[in-house]
Formats: sequence, C-alpha cells, structure tokens
Amino acid sequence: MLGGSAAWGKGPVNLFGETALPPAETPEAPGVRVLKAQAWPRPEQFAAADVLVAYCYLDWDAPRLQQVRRHLARGKGLVVIHSATWTKPRPSAEVGALTGIGGFEFYRHGPVRLRLKQPGHPICRGLPRQIELADETYWPATPPPSAPAYTVLASSAEPVKPGAEVTQPQVMFWTCEPGNGRVFGCVPGHFTWTFDDPYVRLLLLRGIAWAGRSDPNRFDALALPGARLREGD
Repeated sequence: MLGGSAAWGKGPVNLFGETALPPAETPEAPGVRVLKAQAWPRPEQFAAADVLVAYCYLDWDAPRLQQVRRHLARGKGLVVIHSATWTKPRPSAEVGALTGIGGFEFYRHGPVRLRLKQPGHPICRGLPRQIELADETYWPATPPPSAPAYTVLASSAEPVKPGAEVTQPQVMFWTCEPGNGRVFGCVPGHFTWTFDDPYVRLLLLRGIAWAGRSDPNRFDALALPGARLREGD
C-alpha cells in the first residue's frame, strides 16, 4: 500500500503467517470457512475453495494459469482486488481471458467518482448511482476485454493519458464468466480506509457471493459493523 512512483519490489511481507481460520460462527456468515494463502494457494486449498480471493500482485505463469482455468471450469469463482488486477511485468491477454482484464497502463491517486453502469445487477442493486472515494485507480483495461459475459458494473472518468484534461469512462468494477466459472474484479483498494466504506463493502461482499453462485445479498449484514459512516468514526 505504498504511494509514490513505484510499488514495493522486495517481495511479499506477511505479518501474521499463513493460517487456516475456523468456520465462521456469526449468524451473518453461516457455514463460511476462510483459508489464508501466502503468494499462491496450495493444491489442497484449490480443491477446497468455492471462491478464490486475491489481493496483491499475482505472479502468473503457465502452470498457475492452468490451475485457475481448471478451477473456473469446475464452476467455481475468482475475485481479484486492486493490485491483483495489475499484471506484471506487462498486461497479458492470457490473464485477461481468465480474469476479464489482463492489466492496465496508468495509475493515479486521488478522488474517485464511481458511477454504477448496471444498477439492476444483483451486485449493484439498491446502491447509489454515484459513490465517491479517495483511492488509486488503474486504466485503461489492456488489452481490450474480451472474456465471456464481460460486464462493467462501475466506471470512473479518467484522463485519456496522465495529465490530460480530456477524460473517458474507465472500468473500476466488473464481472465475467469464463468457462463455467464466475469472476468479479475490483480496481480500488490501495488505501485501507476504502474497505471501511459500507458501499465498497457491499460491492465486495456481493461480488464474492455472486462469484460463488450464492445469494448475492448473503453477506449484506457484514457491511455495517465497524464501517465508517461519517468523518471521525
């Protein structure tokens, strides 16, 4: 979560270790079990997962692409958040065929005005048409998205190139359905305060549920506990 002209380049930092958490006991998330993976899931974690959730750069290679391809072919889900949507060292059409977006060219930090493009989608239903954040954006989706059932859920007006005054809508949240699987993508998430926003929480929680072919509103009750509803919370 570093600002400036370059990201952290010395490898992942894990402050808590890789642990398997027990099944959730809260009534808001019955039957949920979370397995934590450092850098990449183990084979047994792939086998057990209904939805894979990635947050941080993914070190893609041919075997890992095939693992995710098999996971999605089984009708399972994938969620990519913030830097997991930015492919290193450059955008990849192969990654885009699986995740919906193969990478980006530019980034910036500052105000973000999200505009819902699919207010009737189960993930977006009932949310305000405009959501304002202070975060980091990536754009444009590169190469142009071509994954099956690719759908832009929310966009942000971004400069056609850094420093330009002319802007164009750029994807910030999306879904796609490669093979038999479901993928949900989220560009924002550079700053931890973004995850305190109840609207962002709803988008993420619903995206995870949707990717797992569950009721998209299954986790809505988890969006408010601890959320920042006003300045100073």
